[in-house]
Amino acid sequence: MIDCGIIVGSPNPNIMRDVVQSIAEVTNGFVDVLAVTHEHYDHVSGFAIAKDLFVPKRTKGKLAAGAVWFAWTEDPNDALATRLRRERQKRTQKLASFVAANQGARSSMRGVVESVDQVLGFFGLEKGKATQGTGAAMKIADSLAPVRYCRSSDAPTEFSDVPKVRVYVRGPPHDEKLLRKTDSKTEVYHMANLGAAHSFFMTFPDKDETRLIERYQPFEPPARYALQLKKTSRNQFGHDQKFFSGHYFRHDQSWRRIDNDYMGAAAEFALQLDSATNNTSLVLAIELVDSGKVLLFAADAQVGNWLSWQDVQWKLDAHTTVTGPDLLRRTVFYKVGHHGSHNATLRAKGLELMQSSELVAFVPVNHEMAVKKGWGKMPLKELISELAKRTHGRVVRADEEYKPTTSQGREFQKALAKGPKGNEKLFYEWSMTLS
Repeated sequence: MIDCGIIVGSPNPNIMRDVVQSIAEVTNGFVDVLAVTHEHYDHVSGFAIAKDLFVPKRTKGKLAAGAVWFAWTEDPNDALATRLRRERQKRTQKLASFVAANQGARSSMRGVVESVDQVLGFFGLEKGKATQGTGAAMKIADSLAPVRYCRSSDAPTEFSDVPKVRVYVRGPPHDEKLLRKTDSKTEVYHMANLGAAHSFFMTFPDKDETRLIERYQPFEPPARYALQLKKTSRNQFGHDQKFFSGHYFRHDQSWRRIDNDYMGAAAEFALQLDSATNNTSLVLAIELVDSGKVLLFAADAQVGNWLSWQDVQWKLDAHTTVTGPDLLRRTVFYKVGHHGSHNATLRAKGLELMQSSELVAFVPVNHEMAVKKGWGKMPLKELISELAKRTHGRVVRADEEYKPTTSQGREFQKALAKGPKGNEKLFYEWSMTLS
C-alpha cells in the first residue's frame, strides 16, 4: 500500500474512511508494507482522517501493516535529512505567518495571499493555521509497524511469501543538488530571486536572523521613513501629514504603492517549497522476476529525483546487474507523477525510455479541484496526449470514466474495473498477466 490521502478542501474527505475499510476487507486487514512517499497532505491525510482504522496489530475491520517504509529524508539520524526538514518547517511556518497576518489584505495583495494559502494546503494548513497537520499524520503511520528508511543504494527487497517479486528503491537521491533541482530550467526554491526572498522572509525574522535585516534594507537609516498603516497622531506625521494624506489616505491610492510589492514573491516561494518537498518522494519499482515486467510508482518525484535514476544500479549476482534506465525500459505500469504536472515526468530520460508495448498509465488527478485551487494545467494536456500515444490509449484518470479509443484500449478495458460506492467510485482495479 502506497500513501493514503486526499487534497485539503475536498468536498468529501471522509471518503478516505471508505477507502481504508475497502482495503482492509480485500487484504484481510493486513498489508506487508505501508509505503509513505512524502509529507504532503494529499498523500498522508488519510492516516489522520481514518486514524481509528489503522492499528498496530491485526483487528477485524481495521488495517495493520508488517512494515512502514519512509524515504531516507525522514530519517532522524541522517544529518542532511534533518537539515532539510528543519528548513522546510521554518519556511512553512513563515509562509503560514504571512497568510495569517494578511487575511484582510488589500485587493492587490489578496491574490498572492490566496495563492500561498492554496499551496500551504499541501502541508495541512488553511489560512495559516493547521487543520489535520501532515506531521501528525506521519506520526500515526510511523507508529503502526517497524520503520525502514529507504535509500536507492539499498539492495532490492524480496518477500518469502511473494516469490519472484523484487522491489527497488529508485529515489530520492542522497544528493542535495539533485533534490534542489525541481525543473528542467534549474529553478530552485532557496536560491532564485535571492534578494526578494530575503526581503520576504525577513518580515518574520528568527532571533538568529535579526542581524541580517539591516543588510537587506534598501536605504541607509537617515533616508528612511517608517510608514504607519493605521491612523496615528498629527504630531507623529508632523509636516509630512499633508503629503501622506494627499497621496495615500484621501483616496484609494493602493495602485501607486510599492512598499509591499516584495511580498508578491511569496507565491513563487511557496511553489518552490512545494516542489522541493515533492522531490523528496520515495519512488518504488516492483519487478516481476519471471517476465521482467516493472510497475513504477513515481509519487510526486520531480526533475532531480528522476535524473538520479540514470546512475543507479544494483548487482544481483556475478552475471546480473540491473540499472535505472533498464527498469524504465521494462515498465508496463506507470503511476503518473504528481497528478500529471509538467515537471514530474521526464521526456528523454523518462517516458521515452518506457518502450514496452504493454505500457499503461494511471493518473490520480481531479482536474475540477485543481482548477479551483488555481492549477488549471493539472494534468498537463500535452503530457496526457504523449501518454496516450505511448500507451495506445491506455491512460486511466481517476476523475474520468475510461473510454477506449484504440483496439488496444478496448482490450485493456476488459481487464479494468471500478470499485464500489455509488456515483463516487473508490478505485480502479486492473488485472495483468504475470508471464
